[in-house]
Amino acid sequence: MKVKILDKAYILHNDEIIKGHVVIKDNTIDEVKEGSFDPRTCLLNTDYDYFDLTKKLILPGFANTHTHSPMILLRGLVDDKPLKEWLGEVLERENRMTKKAIYWATILAQMEMVSKGVTVFGDMYFHADEMAKAVDDFGMRALITRGLVDIDGDLKSRLDENLKIFNEYIDHPRIKIGLGPHAPYTCSKECLKKIVEISKELGIKIMIHLLETSWEKQQYSLRDLLETGIFSENTLAVHVVHADEEDIQIIADTNTHVVSCPVSNLKLYDGIAPIGKMLDKDIKISLGTDGASSNNSLDVWRELTFFDLVHRDEITLETIDLIKIASKNGYMAMGFEDIGEIKKGFKADLTIIDLFKPHYFPNVSNRILSHVIYSGNSGDVFATMVDGNWLYFDGEFKTVDFDRVIREFEKAFLEVEKN
Repeated sequence: MKVKILDKAYILHNDEIIKGHVVIKDNTIDEVKEGSFDPRTCLLNTDYDYFDLTKKLILPGFANTHTHSPMILLRGLVDDKPLKEWLGEVLERENRMTKKAIYWATILAQMEMVSKGVTVFGDMYFHADEMAKAVDDFGMRALITRGLVDIDGDLKSRLDENLKIFNEYIDHPRIKIGLGPHAPYTCSKECLKKIVEISKELGIKIMIHLLETSWEKQQYSLRDLLETGIFSENTLAVHVVHADEEDIQIIADTNTHVVSCPVSNLKLYDGIAPIGKMLDKDIKISLGTDGASSNNSLDVWRELTFFDLVHRDEITLETIDLIKIASKNGYMAMGFEDIGEIKKGFKADLTIIDLFKPHYFPNVSNRILSHVIYSGNSGDVFATMVDGNWLYFDGEFKTVDFDRVIREFEKAFLEVEKN
């Protein structure tokens, strides 16, 4: 049994900041207690690794509930166009992405995420087998969905691929495989019905883009989609920017989860989602960055600050509720139970923040979460732990060779960019 002691830290525990220690056995939090760890009263019958986290804050890991990891290959490509024009530039290069390119881009994307305090992510893309392999090798937690469309008549082969990956990872402790119908304008109602049927049969998640643009609102309403069964507690509806009162009621009545991507929506001229009205209906919200080609970062911390500020004319949330939107809600949406809080029996997915910086003062317990949201940034992340293992610690990536990843990524980039 591996035991880690995280001592002398500020800890978010039971919605309050305490100063104390956390004991982790293997991949699970065994104890959260105020005060310093005392080895003289320790009941552990094994050696342990001790970490002095003085002037550090332990938070649940951030959840990037929707992204397209391999699209870091396209970061900075089209930064001044709305979604429809942006897609035209992107699709040309996506057609040149090899399996190897997808693998190394997903590795590098995970490096970016853990360095910014993200411990779990939800993804939708092709070559999902390579993404899952990259997650298995690197060590993050993830919901991987294979992007599905039927406008070209090739749904069956994509579904077969999706189900093959599902069966390969069905018992994996950190990876879940879901279904990723791209959007109602690329998936027919028959396609959506088939996906819902499989989801119900296997009990797996569905991730779908909905009402991202005003153009989409002219193509369909959520009422049009009710007959497909796409709305349920197993569905992650991404964006939902152009939702009217009826759309919001449908989402609420079906317990569908909404993933908000405010930075991407602003950058692509999509608009601002009616989050206040959704929260008034008790709709569960989590955050996603979308892909790095439209954000351009995989930084959920930045997403959290934007999310709060752009919706302030609708609703003001408590700092603890904002932290949950950026962490626990994402875990729940993706189907990961007993993760996203720092309490006994929960899996040890943690973000460690360095508070010994000018923008965290006055350094008093009742202001720390406010500092995190309004004056802190992801550059303050000291360490990131997933499933009890350090993936990032004091500037070092613990499971990969940084230089090798960069070399392989740059090779992949040149292949994608070639004419």
